[in-house]
Amino acid sequence: MATPERFPGLDPSGAADSAPALKAAIGACPDGGTLIVPAGTYRLASTLSNEGKSITLLGNEATLVRAHPTAAAVLLTGAYDDPIQVTSITPVTVELGGGQQPGVQLAMTSAPGWARGDVVKVYADDEIPEVRQDSGNKSRVGDFMIVDRTSGNSAVLVGTPNGPFTSNIRAARLRDVPVRFEGFRVDTDPNGLSAGWGGTTIVVSALMRPAVRDIHVRVSTATAILMRGCYAYDVENVQIDRAVDNPSAGQFGYGILDNSSAYGVVRNLHARRVRHAYSDDTPRIATNSSVVLYGATYGTRIVDSVCHGASAAAFDTHSCSELVTFDNCMAVDSREGFSLRGRKHVIKDCTAVRCTTGAQVITESSGADASWGHIITGFLGDGLSGAGIRIIPRTSSSHSQYNRRETRGVLLQNITLRNSAMPFLQANNIVLDVHGLHATARAQVDDVANGAILSNSVVQAKDWTIDLQNVTSGSSLRGLQSRQTGEVSVDGIELRWRDGDGGRIQGVVVGESSVTVTVKNARFPESLSTPSVGFARGSTIDWTTKTQASRLITRRQDEVSNSETVRLIYRAGDPQVILLCTVTDGRTVPALVASAVPGQILYVVNSGESSATVTVRHGATYLTSLRGAANRRMTPNSMMSLVWTGTIWQQLA
Repeated sequence: MATPERFPGLDPSGAADSAPALKAAIGACPDGGTLIVPAGTYRLASTLSNEGKSITLLGNEATLVRAHPTAAAVLLTGAYDDPIQVTSITPVTVELGGGQQPGVQLAMTSAPGWARGDVVKVYADDEIPEVRQDSGNKSRVGDFMIVDRTSGNSAVLVGTPNGPFTSNIRAARLRDVPVRFEGFRVDTDPNGLSAGWGGTTIVVSALMRPAVRDIHVRVSTATAILMRGCYAYDVENVQIDRAVDNPSAGQFGYGILDNSSAYGVVRNLHARRVRHAYSDDTPRIATNSSVVLYGATYGTRIVDSVCHGASAAAFDTHSCSELVTFDNCMAVDSREGFSLRGRKHVIKDCTAVRCTTGAQVITESSGADASWGHIITGFLGDGLSGAGIRIIPRTSSSHSQYNRRETRGVLLQNITLRNSAMPFLQANNIVLDVHGLHATARAQVDDVANGAILSNSVVQAKDWTIDLQNVTSGSSLRGLQSRQTGEVSVDGIELRWRDGDGGRIQGVVVGESSVTVTVKNARFPESLSTPSVGFARGSTIDWTTKTQASRLITRRQDEVSNSETVRLIYRAGDPQVILLCTVTDGRTVPALVASAVPGQILYVVNSGESSATVTVRHGATYLTSLRGAANRRMTPNSMMSLVWTGTIWQQLA
């Protein structure tokens, strides 16, 4: 127990500097022991550190006040062994529990002295590929692995290197130094706030399984808690009231920042007035830097956490990190709810309320970083004022891969957006699967509003609902718009609108001639005069309303006369087929073939320009029976209908 009687100079009133007395108390605590700090306020004019000792620091509702302009209030640190040079790294398989797992064999310049089960970081001066880099220093590779066995100067580790390991390869064991920091309030001297202090409040570095629990950070002048170079950390029941966010002054208000750690867990975090409640980044460093700073954040989980009032994305990742999971987290009144850079992240059963954007996948504004392989599932957005979901990598003109499609895809699954702005989904330069999108628009939308805008993307979609029944504005409402180049395939989309609003619905899909679109099982409350606009050759759409089922086939110029037109009509098994001919000069529909659907109706529509005509020919050769027993030459904006009688296509009108 730290008391003034045992450790002179300890001042629980907060008037004097208590750092020397608390350091003496830590020094007097045996390795692996527990130091209890009684209730009170303790001013710290220098950093309180465990000095590498295994210890539990328990604050019985004690408040620590940071009173130094640059030094952290608390530094909890462990250590790595001295690094050993690695001369070669070879992939192997490791026998584990009767099965085989990937591993590596290291040849080293000396015997490591490791034991089975030790945690080792293997690292090198190679740059992490496809990440944000500075012009000088770089983010460099490093991975935590588990020792399986050693022999002389060789060791076999469980794990797979994540990136190139060729330059100055080293390995160092992370020492097992248990440290717990629990039950404290941490604040900043008000004079420091007005003076614009920077710095981090709590730093946890180079530790195995460190625990930070039941901590209340009232105000931090920048990052509240930094987890740096740790393995399997546990941060639980943390409240952060404010982290000053002023990037122009070098103050980045991160709640929890992960640097180069792996397999950490953050549970029950509540952060407000921060830049990000959680974020990660990998430092840009010179060669031969400290082992602590090598490697990307990997496998972190943020669970059951809330962020209220973030100035940027409430929950965020940077370009180096991989396999970060946000599970059952909520973002409220923030610029973005969730923002993903890096690779293979997961947003699971999360919610964004009254944010601009619910969730986004992005790349940096410049450089060559990548963002891919993410999964967003079970997501709810409520009252979003901008695009609900944005998947927009490589959209900055300064990016080295500007407007080139990222083929390593993203999966959206079971997305629900309520009372939100349009578009509900924006996708650029991506291969995207969207299985289950159910979106309800707010009353006020743009005059031209799309449920989804898909640009230069390949999209596979299934089970969408676009509900426009609340919309009271907008003259041109669309299900989705596809533009530039790409392919869009939708199986199951329902558009809903109020009775009498059909005139404002431009179509389920609006496309461009460079985009191939296939829509199946579209459902409308009433018939549309134009279910779709645009598309490349071979595009199709079929839909049902309360009274009919139809398929639209769009053909342009020479496509109209091509035999493929007849094949598309024949393959359409719908009761009604619309052949929309967009031409600039005269074209003739080829000879028709027998339909497989008795009573099928074929509408031939000329939507061409000025005097461009479309001709349907009469006679047994063409399997048609037209009025007047003569060919029908259709002028622009005219239509004829034919019914399959079982033996011939008979003109109706």
